[in-house]
Amino acid sequence: MVPSFSESNPAPRTALCSLARTVLGDMGHRWEVLEAMLSHALVNQTAAAYVRTSYFEKRRGNMQQWADYLAKVEAGAEVIPLRA
Repeated sequence: MVPSFSESNPAPRTALCSLARTVLGDMGHRWEVLEAMLSHALVNQTAAAYVRTSYFEKRRGNMQQWADYLAKVEAGAEVIPLRA
């Protein structure tokens, strides 16, 4: 179930962004692209001074993989049981 979003309740939006960042990171996507996708500024001011790209095409691919992932979850993707 995907939580509803509203201006008065930003927590679900933050949780969904965090989930997307984690899942896409686990899929092997570059952290720089994921941070750009979430509109996060680079903390390192030296690195930020040299970054001149928006990673647009890579972000598009990331978002497509995220959409595909959500479609699989919604359709009841295979769940792999974990052993305790």
